[in-house]
Amino acid sequence: MFSSQGWNVVATMRNPIVIGTSVPNILCLPLDVTRSETIEPAITAAIEKFGAIDVLINNAGYALIGAFEACTSEEIERQFATNVFGLMAVTRPILPHFRGRRQGIIVNVASIGGKITFLLYSSYQGCY
Repeated sequence: MFSSQGWNVVATMRNPIVIGTSVPNILCLPLDVTRSETIEPAITAAIEKFGAIDVLINNAGYALIGAFEACTSEEIERQFATNVFGLMAVTRPILPHFRGRRQGIIVNVASIGGKITFLLYSSYQGCY
């Protein structure tokens, strides 16, 4: 949608898909919010390709579903590493770019789970 409006789009994902050269304003890059070594290279590549970043949309996340006492510590830590600390890890290195340009927008996509609760979602909802 954004690309069809003429916006440059950098789509990041753990396993990026290949988009043909027929879409010159879309760049797909590898980025896993739980692997810090993937974040800076993605930001650098985006700036090198398009000159600047105007908007960051943090949308990585998933729901760990199950009774709290049945969830392992590792599962809960992975939930927070992705949904909370991953968002911070991507946001932090882009802030100097935004400050240097004196502009930039950050959109954090969250969940209704921050307002109401759902049965068996306690670990997930703890992120909000």
